[in-house]
Order: sequence, then C-alpha cells, then structure tokens
Amino acid sequence: MAPKKAKAKAAPAAPAAASAGRSKKKATSEAASASSPGGRGKRKAQPEAPQGGLLRWFTPTKAATTPTSDVQGTPAGSQGSGAGDAGESSAPPPVLASAPPTPAPEDGGASTAAASQAASEAAAEGAPQDADQDLRDDGICAGRQDFSEVWSSDKFGRGASDWLKEYAGVYASRLQRLRPPIEAHARAVWPQVSLLPAIREYRRRSWGTEVALVGILFKDMKSRPHVATLYRDAPVLEGAFLPEVRRTGPGCLCSDKDVMWLQDGTTRMELTMPAEWCAQLATGFVVAVRGWASHDGRFSVKHLCLAKIPPPPPLVLGQPQAGAADGHSPPLLALVSGLALGAAAPELAEARGRAVDFLLQSSQVQRLIVCGGLLAEEVTAGGLQAAAVRSALEEADELLAKLAAVLPVDVMPGPHDPTNLSLPQLPLHPYLFKRLRKCRSFKSVSNPYECSLRGGFRVLGHSGQPVEDLLRCTRLSSPIQALQCSLEGLHLAPTAPDSLPAQPRTGGDAFVIDAVPHILFSGGHDAEDHQWYAPTQSGLGTTCICVPAFHASPQLVLVNLHNPRDVHVPHFGRVGPGS
Repeated sequence: MAPKKAKAKAAPAAPAAASAGRSKKKATSEAASASSPGGRGKRKAQPEAPQGGLLRWFTPTKAATTPTSDVQGTPAGSQGSGAGDAGESSAPPPVLASAPPTPAPEDGGASTAAASQAASEAAAEGAPQDADQDLRDDGICAGRQDFSEVWSSDKFGRGASDWLKEYAGVYASRLQRLRPPIEAHARAVWPQVSLLPAIREYRRRSWGTEVALVGILFKDMKSRPHVATLYRDAPVLEGAFLPEVRRTGPGCLCSDKDVMWLQDGTTRMELTMPAEWCAQLATGFVVAVRGWASHDGRFSVKHLCLAKIPPPPPLVLGQPQAGAADGHSPPLLALVSGLALGAAAPELAEARGRAVDFLLQSSQVQRLIVCGGLLAEEVTAGGLQAAAVRSALEEADELLAKLAAVLPVDVMPGPHDPTNLSLPQLPLHPYLFKRLRKCRSFKSVSNPYECSLRGGFRVLGHSGQPVEDLLRCTRLSSPIQALQCSLEGLHLAPTAPDSLPAQPRTGGDAFVIDAVPHILFSGGHDAEDHQWYAPTQSGLGTTCICVPAFHASPQLVLVNLHNPRDVHVPHFGRVGPGS
C-alpha cells in the first residue's frame, strides 16, 4: 500500500508543473509583446504637452547647478587645469593622448549614412598593422616645445542629451546661471534703481516708477516663416539641412516690425525700445532692463545691460626648451577651417599643399585646430554615393596624418561634415581615418570645443553656425561683431534652440560661458578678422577670431601662446575665378 500512497501524493505535481510551464510561456509572450513595436505592453510615459506661449520655456522647478572652478595657470612642466562642467573634481585632469571612439551620430542625413558606410568598411579591415608604427609616436619634433598636454572639456560630448525632454530646462538653466552676474552688474551701474526679483513684481509698483528687471529676451520676428509651413512645402528628401537653416544672409529674418519680449519663470512682458536696439539683439540673451511700466502693460526701456565679463587669468609662462626655434620665438597656435577636401579645384589643392609645407617646416607652430569644414560641401551633399565621401576621407586621412606626425592636431566637425547636425556636434568617428587614427597626437573633438593648453591658455570656439544664425536674426554688421556680442552675453549660441538646431540637455545649457577664454574663435567665414576685447584696464582680455574658410580665403591664423593679442595671418595664394 505504501507505493500506492506515494503515487497518490505525487499525482498533483503534474498539473502544477503544467501550470508553471503555462505561466512561463505567458510571461515570455508578454515580454515579447511589450518589446515589439506593435505589442500590447505598456508604453513609456510621454512628457506633457507645453502650455503654449513663451511660458513653455520654463518649469516651476528650479534647475540644480553647482559652481564651477576657474582655470589656474601652473608652472611649466606641470599640467594646467580648466573650467568644465558643474561638479567637476578639482584633481588634475588626465592627459588625453588620443581620441576615444565615438558612437555613430543620431542625425545628419545622407552624408552621415555615406560616412557610416565608409567607417564600417574601414573597421572591417581590422586593427592597425605594424607597418605604420612610425605614426603612433607622440608626434612632437625635437624643435618644438611640448604643448601636447591639453585639458579638454567634455561638457559638449555625448551622454547629456535627452530627446524626450522639452527645451524648458535649457532656458531655465540659462537664466538661473546668468542672473547672478547680470544682477551684480545692474546694481553696480544703477545703484539708485530698485532691482525687482521677478518680472511680475512690477505690477505692485506705481505706474511710471523706474525699476530694473532681469529676464531672457524673446524676439518675435515677423519676417520669419512659420516652421510648419516650411516643412509642409519642403520635398520629402531634402538632404541633411532643415528648411529654415538654408535661409542664409545677414538680417534675412529681421525686420522693422519685430517685437521684443522679456520673460522669466513668472510671466512675460512686451518691451518698448528704440528700433536700433531691437535690431542688435536676438532671442536667448539674458539682460537687465531699466525703465518703467506703462498703463497699456508694456515696459519702456531706458537702459539695458549685460553681465560684466571677468578677465581671463594671467598666463604662466615657462622657459623655452633647448633647441626650440631660436630660443626667442614664441610658440604659436594655428587655426584653419574650410579645407574642403574632395573638391575638384586644382588651385585649392596647391594652396593646401603650401599651407601643409609651412606647418611642417615651422617649429613655432605647436598645435593645429581644424575648425570644421574638413570635407567639401558638394562631397557631403545629400544623394551622393559613399564612394565620393570615402575618396574625400582618404584625402583628408593622408593630409592630416602627415601633419599629426609632427604636431598635435585637433579636428572639429562643421555643418557639412559627416556627423550629427544639431549642436553640440559629436566628434568625427576615428574609424573614418585609416592612418590618422593611429597617431597619438590626433584628436577628434566636438563642436563647440573647449581646452586649456600649458600655462593656462584657454581656448574656446565653434565652427561658425552660432555666428551665422545670430547674423540672420539681427542686423549686426559683421561676424566679428556677432562673435563679440556672444562673448558679452556670456553665451556661445544665444539663438539655440529657437532658430539654431540644438539638443535638449539633461544638465542644463551647455553653451553658457563659465570660464572666459584667452581666445574665442569661430570658423568657416568668408574673410579673416580678429579683435581684442579687454573688459578691464588690467591688460587681460580675450581675442575674438573669425577664422576664414580656406576654400574661400587660403589663410592660416597663428596666435601667440604667450600673448593672445599677437595674431598673424599668412596667405598661401588665391582661389576662385580670379585666381
């Protein structure tokens, strides 16, 4: 009877096992359904729709920020530090010997797809061979000083973008970070005027009482086409650029009918100001205005001020190395943009050859920064095959590898280079360059780019898109004036993301200038221009530089690393129809 009892007790186990199997299958089916695009799984919660109007820029919560540390110069032979993201450690930053591999960009159009195919083919060829071992050294000639150690900021890199977020946090962070220096300057220049903590507080004052307010500007440009209309009328396959971005030309979006508004997290108010003031300003600037409110609800502006710019720290100059030039010649930083490799222009190729020979023979040039425009625009235009892009990349690989063998080279992407379109642009993928990626002195960097060289020499700049867009939204007379206006506003791209494509950032606004640089550059312009800007009488200041596109004006910009006011612009011929 014992075996029968055991059998009776074991019988119910079969249904339990079957039930467990069914539960497992059900769980697997639910997981597959949830993971599939057309499944019945719960969808991720989407952000709420904006409330409409300009108040969609701001959120009631306060963006968290932490103070940043300034760059302090260090004696020669030690590593300098620089200003970077909030919450950065005060320990000395590591030396970046080579560019880390960067993932494929998320947007960029047909040129990006062609470049990705070229990168895949290059990656399939395997690891670098020992035949090119000579390209893996530090790339510093004996006649050059060691400026290879460089600290570069990573706040423009990947990892801080969240496309599910609205742009409210960007504008709120910009206002929160720039409000303290602007309020301090306003109190200094207007000591007898009451500075209100919020715009809505002006309603509690008597009409006609003079007060000061701080907020962010919004320019209602009547000549700006409606974005929905542009996308509706644009062809399906239009290329990598958005319809509005292709509207170029200074002042093309600006008119005499534009209306300026001031807004913060509480409310907004229409400003009444002279037309010439409105023509010089654009959406995104954080300002302080002085005036009074009228009975019709407008605010009559009497004066306007931005933040007071602190000077950059003094440079720490070291002793020249033995054998470096003649022992008295200062080290130089070279800037170039718009090389337009792949373009069918013999005179341009000859000018590039002369510029390369100059860089190889000059022992004073310690570093080269390519400020965008590496490939020709016609090469990366939408609709071309990957073979055209690959041929241009091979030409760029050969030219830059020759330079990286003797001096450090930093390459930034531009508006027509194979990477994402919106700012910040990710670095060009190292696998696009078969030989160049083996050079330890080559570094593919983001756009914008910020670094600090030895001696505390701060460098900050972009490939020109913010300056071009600011010229479209204002009536500023020249690119150098627009670049200086950005410096005075302590913001690299004030019109982003309103009229300049930019990514929503989880860490706030990455384009706020936290540390004032010694040189501020912008690439891809028709002609070279530079201007010294000194906010105080201390002799310290910033050199604003508009780097010319090499295919339009074959020039290099050489900056003295011991004196940023000392700028030289050698010419290498003429290109174009009149050459």
